Amino acid sequence: MENAAQEKAWIAKIAGSCYFVLTGFAYAITKLVSGHFDFADLGVLLWSCLPILINKRWMYLCFGVLNLVIWSYFALSVFGEISFDLVSVAVMAFATFGAIVSALLLIYSALSISEKRFSLI
Repeated sequence: MENAAQEKAWIAKIAGSCYFVLTGFAYAITKLVSGHFDFADLGVLLWSCLPILINKRWMYLCFGVLNLVIWSYFALSVFGEISFDLVSVAVMAFATFGAIVSALLLIYSALSISEKRFSLI
């Protein structure tokens, strides 16, 4: 029974991390295409890859909680703003919902995986 729970938590860790990594790479690609990529954008890319690079329980927990707070604020601002067109609100709501779910997956994985099985290897 515990092995199945550990496996679910490991999958949650990978899925939550992949969302933020893919979002960071998408942001970097759009900045490269538009020609406005600078040093601060490299920081955003590194920030999104930080849990995978460090791969510690405390990092997943801190990253998940911090992103949950940030994206919850964005969710409140998206749903509080009615002046945007429907497509913009739908895209922002989809991205915000995905980030909140991914942050919750990271928090779940950090709380339920034992420290000795936390590494990817």
